[in-house]
Amino acid sequence: MRLGKFKWIKESAERKFTNRDASRTIFIEALEEYILDGDKLEIIVYYGVGGIGKTRLLKELWDKNVNADIPFDKKFISGFIDLGLKGLDEPIQSLLILRKQLEFACPLFDYSLASYWKITNPSRLDTDYRELVGEGLYTSIGDIMLGMLTDISPIEALLKGYNLGKEKYHRHTRKLKNKIIEINSFKSNPKELYDRLPYYLGLDIEYMLLHNKEYRFFLFLDAYEQYYGNGANALSNWLRELIGTIERGIVVVSGRERLMWSKVNIDWSSFVKQELIISLCDKDARTFLNSIPIKENDIIENIIKSSKGIPFYLDRLVDIYENKKEKGELLYHSDFDIYSVNIISRFMNHLNVNEREMIIYLSSIGVFNEELLLHIAKDLNISFSPIEIKRFIERSIIERVNKNYNLFRLHQLLKDQIFKELDDEIKVIAWNSISNFFSNRAIISFSKDEIFHFLFNLIDSVKGREKLNLLVINAILEMGLFLYDNGWWFELANSLRRKRYRKTDPIRPAIKFLIAISYRKSKSIAYGIKLLKEIKNNSQLLGEHRASFELELVYLKSINGNYEDTIPEFRRLYELSKTKNVTERFSIKAIEFYADILFLKGKFKESIQVLLSAKSKIDYTEQDKITENLRISGHVYRFNFMYKEAELYYLKGIEHANNNKSMLGKLATNMAETLCFYEPLNSLVWADQAIKINTNLHSKLELGKAYSAKAIANVLIGNLKEAENDINISLNYQKEIGYKSGVIFSNFAKFILSVKSQFDIKKIEKIYDDTLKQVNSLGVYSFLLLPMSMYLEHFQMIKKIKKDVDWLDFDYTHEIISDLLKNLTVK
Repeated sequence: MRLGKFKWIKESAERKFTNRDASRTIFIEALEEYILDGDKLEIIVYYGVGGIGKTRLLKELWDKNVNADIPFDKKFISGFIDLGLKGLDEPIQSLLILRKQLEFACPLFDYSLASYWKITNPSRLDTDYRELVGEGLYTSIGDIMLGMLTDISPIEALLKGYNLGKEKYHRHTRKLKNKIIEINSFKSNPKELYDRLPYYLGLDIEYMLLHNKEYRFFLFLDAYEQYYGNGANALSNWLRELIGTIERGIVVVSGRERLMWSKVNIDWSSFVKQELIISLCDKDARTFLNSIPIKENDIIENIIKSSKGIPFYLDRLVDIYENKKEKGELLYHSDFDIYSVNIISRFMNHLNVNEREMIIYLSSIGVFNEELLLHIAKDLNISFSPIEIKRFIERSIIERVNKNYNLFRLHQLLKDQIFKELDDEIKVIAWNSISNFFSNRAIISFSKDEIFHFLFNLIDSVKGREKLNLLVINAILEMGLFLYDNGWWFELANSLRRKRYRKTDPIRPAIKFLIAISYRKSKSIAYGIKLLKEIKNNSQLLGEHRASFELELVYLKSINGNYEDTIPEFRRLYELSKTKNVTERFSIKAIEFYADILFLKGKFKESIQVLLSAKSKIDYTEQDKITENLRISGHVYRFNFMYKEAELYYLKGIEHANNNKSMLGKLATNMAETLCFYEPLNSLVWADQAIKINTNLHSKLELGKAYSAKAIANVLIGNLKEAENDINISLNYQKEIGYKSGVIFSNFAKFILSVKSQFDIKKIEKIYDDTLKQVNSLGVYSFLLLPMSMYLEHFQMIKKIKKDVDWLDFDYTHEIISDLLKNLTVK
């Protein structure tokens, strides 16, 4: 039963929110300081998105602290102007509202206003004029104007207007005289007089405060967002002139955005204090809804999701709930969907055309920074300069994602409502623009953490949608592949696995693809193959990266031991790289993988030709693109046992790596593998560097190879026990990751160790036989049998290897190996 009117008044979300101590304390502290120091000027700005409770806060501060019984030994004079009221698009209307609230004489303003009307339209002394200024001011200013229409002097007209004797205003009139003369000088320039109206009202208020020390002045301005957009500076000029003339008091402003007066005059920054009013967190919103009470948890969660913590919308949805409950109607989740048009209007009506257009496109993406905004503006022909971009990101509807990075996002409620109303065509335009941004290498300029934020905010913004344009998936894959290519595969895979995706989610194949190629580095090659096979039937959802999916699957199959079966696939994909319908990354990778499989099969000269031809097809002006080309060229020379030539290629690769940790980890391993035969001490330095980098990268494959090289270097300097330990570590890594050809490297290190240790020839033969079986099984690395065959004097095998392998210069290679074996057998 609810009979008592006041007993059952519920606490609204807006009231609950404005009861926050932090927001009120700012005003109370300023008020207390102003009580003690009457010359103080402070402008307090409460800003935030529409519906957040700013107006409620202003009215509470006004009612409880200014427009109430004052607990101080001071008298307050104040004004409250709602700038959002219809008809206040001209300064004169706002000045009149303030003038009507001032209960003391304002002779300069009244006289200047009367003078202005006399110049522009004397006939306004009629009913319309009376309605405009109100009865109180009409009597005062009307008498002044009546005096002007006769031969009464200006001073006498003023005094007549106030119906006061000359004696009382004797001192004041001397000070007024110069200003009256000044006002009269504008008879031929009414625009100048109009612009000075706030100045004259400011002088009147200043005079009152200077000659009445017990008074304090307060001005409250609500809905200041009406002064944003086109003509904003002109509209706010009167306010700056008024406050700048008084130079004392407390001005409290509420609006959608920060006050930008310091952009006009830097001196304003000393007096302005800005406070962002933020949404209620889910916990506070839940507490409020429980207090109504709303007992249905699913309804509570739906209201929180719809309102995004904005008190205005929380209250509206609670009203809907209570009305339906009282009528005994069934509740549906759709009852608590907020009408998009109302929200969009509330959030955006104070923005200019370009800002509104930009927000429409931003609703389709996750996070952005200034660089991306400039790209979108240029790409979509939105008139936005770099300065306007900086102002735009200061809007209250723009939220900073993380204070450590210059990344931003659109307010979630506005973003959701606009996105819901957007045509698919607009979404495609936005997604195409950001896809172009990330595919055009703009991402290079960002830090790792910034890219992670970009990626996962974009994923979160589109996750769970029934349909998704392939351009979004392209953008996700561009960022994911960039992180992968730069060695951040471990963090990428782990972060992606922590997310949950529906089986039918359009982005699921892209996520699995990134996890698969990342885990082949740190977890298992076989596991990567398994994941890729799971998405094979949906690979069309990878958009322009579908060819990259095929390439990565073929590559994983090859290093899992199926080299022979994958050669035709590598050739097909290499031919595909020559077409125009593939990404640049695919073209580069397809060429490199094909060159790689060629030299593994011993086709060294053809591999070099493929690498050289790539330089005429790929734009290598960006240095990091050519690094892998140089590295594979180094491999060709290294497996021809031409170590000094290989070293030059690897060093050049390091020079072009641009601090790419993934590439530097590989190249450090390659340097250790190259130098171990003729500069073993230097090789150990590189091996330790490779182990450090690849441990941080969680690259078990490279760690296995680095320990093999370290083992050979230790053999050649006589550290045989350390070498044996290194070999065991190497084998463990290769077996753990499933890198079958990597076991051949470990066996080759065993061979070097056994020769140096002068093992029994049968043990060396056993190592040779094991290596031969692995080579025959995999169909690659037959050239590594040459040193073993030469040491064991297997002449038929030497002859076969010479014939089967397309050596760059067999005689030179034979000479190098002979010298190596001599060094190993020297006691």
